[in-house]
Amino acid sequence: MGRRKSAPSQIPPAPSGRPQLLRLHNRTLILSLLRERPMSRSELARQAGLALPTVSRLVDQLIHDGLVVEGKKQATGGRHATELRLRAEAGFVLGAELGRDQIRVVLSDLQGQLRAQSERPRGETAEEDVAHLAAMAGALLDEAGIDARRLTGIGVGVPGPLDPAAGTVIQPPNFRGWSYVPLRQLLQRRFRVPVWIENDANAGALAEFVLGHSHVRNMVYVLADAGVGAGLVLQRQLYRGAGGAGELGHCPVQRSGPRCPCGRRGCVEAIASTDAMVARYRGLVGRSGDDTAPAQDFAALVAAEAAGDPRARAVLDRGGRALGAGLALLANLLHPEVIVLGGRSVQSPSFLAAAQRELRRRRFGTGEVMVTTTRLGRANVARGAALLALQGLFQSPFTASFAPGADEPPAMEPGSHP
Repeated sequence: MGRRKSAPSQIPPAPSGRPQLLRLHNRTLILSLLRERPMSRSELARQAGLALPTVSRLVDQLIHDGLVVEGKKQATGGRHATELRLRAEAGFVLGAELGRDQIRVVLSDLQGQLRAQSERPRGETAEEDVAHLAAMAGALLDEAGIDARRLTGIGVGVPGPLDPAAGTVIQPPNFRGWSYVPLRQLLQRRFRVPVWIENDANAGALAEFVLGHSHVRNMVYVLADAGVGAGLVLQRQLYRGAGGAGELGHCPVQRSGPRCPCGRRGCVEAIASTDAMVARYRGLVGRSGDDTAPAQDFAALVAAEAAGDPRARAVLDRGGRALGAGLALLANLLHPEVIVLGGRSVQSPSFLAAAQRELRRRRFGTGEVMVTTTRLGRANVARGAALLALQGLFQSPFTASFAPGADEPPAMEPGSHP
């Protein structure tokens, strides 16, 4: 698999502060620069704005800790400098998605390369789901031949609302068994590594931006599935707002429409979610009195569409129009260069075409917004969660946000890494 682009480094020049934090900041800065590409000691010093002797001491320690390796020599103005690179296999992170129906887990190295992945149905309680996630993580490590002690961090994407700073899942609609669950605490108790919790659409947006659209400044990722949410990348930064942003599913688009799980009427999710569309199709089939078997799930609804069932197409078209109305709200407010659509709903041609038509119809202003579907598949939320963990591990202690807890040791410090 080819080398993936990493997110642009956001670490500022070294600030003043306590000596141990300043040293950790400089160490993290060097690792972040080497994560972008191999460099020599002198180039690291220039890029980091540090004195060469300081860089050399830090690099020697990183080599001793097994995080950095020396490579081939480079010719630089008649002199030969040794190339340094991040040792990607020195540590690994897990990225997980707790979806409304499935749990997906991926294993990545420190460079963000995908090493293994798996999925399974969710359980009935939070305790079951955490146990399933732990078992899947262990199986992936075994499959890749990796000692569990080389696991350095975990990221998890989960439906909102949640409190990312506390790591608590509050009470997502249509998410059985979860109400004010301290997910970070549960996972840290099992794995003994830092854990980052993020809204699933935000995790998907991070993956789509870093791995597919890093050339743009503003991008929206819309997860259209059993829930509908949007992840916003504005000025190349994931935008979370003051208390959560991107709740597209709970924007009303149809006056006096069906009741939404949030309690309002006519929300995007009440019309465009997979569960809402399956329920409407089953109602139409039941009222028709013919011998058509009602769709048991969204895959069956898409199969009915492919078979030419006009009721399936009508339901999917209606759902797509509701999503398109929501996309127009986003486009008119933010004018992103790209909107990426993901989730099971976009598997339906009728749904996708209707969403794009409605967006064009309601779009205001000049310029085009490119609409595309994800190229990362169903694992994009889990892959984004893994990237979130990597960003946390490589983040300066002076700028860290949504940290895994003040009492957690820095994950990339000596002694915390194999």
